[in-house]
Amino acid sequence: MRTHLVFNTIAVDTQTLGSAGTLTYFQEDMKHNSQSVTQPPEAPIVRWLFSNASFRSLIIGAFVGKECRVVHGLSVADPIIQDRNKKPGDIDILLCSPEHAEQAIAIETKRVKVSLTNDGSQKVNKLNELDEGIPQANGLQSLGFWKSYLMPIVVVDARAKKSPNTLLKYEVQDETRRIYEVPLQPALHHDVGVAYVEIVQPTGRSYNEQVVVGICIDKPACELQQPFDLTKRISTWLSHTNG
Repeated sequence: MRTHLVFNTIAVDTQTLGSAGTLTYFQEDMKHNSQSVTQPPEAPIVRWLFSNASFRSLIIGAFVGKECRVVHGLSVADPIIQDRNKKPGDIDILLCSPEHAEQAIAIETKRVKVSLTNDGSQKVNKLNELDEGIPQANGLQSLGFWKSYLMPIVVVDARAKKSPNTLLKYEVQDETRRIYEVPLQPALHHDVGVAYVEIVQPTGRSYNEQVVVGICIDKPACELQQPFDLTKRISTWLSHTNG
């Protein structure tokens, strides 16, 4: 039986000071002049998350705690991945303390797109990406990282749905339930953890101005004793990375 997922969430609404009238936040805006959050590919979305200090802290804190000093890398290959022709090819997100190269966390991300209609029904795209992400996450585990994760990134375009509460537009329905059943996949190695990031564009405003971002660790990864050769390559990467 599945348990309820609890997300740590940040809601952002940006307003321009000095504009006429009273500033209001998280109000409905049905205009669709802005780009949908579902349009950018996976890698730019990951870079967008980590370019924001608050979102970056939210994500890193979920994996290692807020008090730890951590270097992060995106789309990391050399010198850690020796054969890019084998899965995973590269590491979507790598987290590691400069003082503990033997405790690296490797994360495989996969983007899933969800669009809401005005009556709240949901349309899901890129669900097959989750199936493709499982062998890649298993590949991270086979390399021997201290912890390996598969992290679906659920990008939700909720602009069309009318609701008195813009912060609570997205909820799991039958159409989206399979997204959150990854831990039940028998093909996923039992050592691999599962985390979820949700990015919800609640109104017609740009997701750069108004957005809800949350993260949940659904299944913690098992800790492995990291191979010495891998730790050595991570140490080399750390020495050339500012994070």
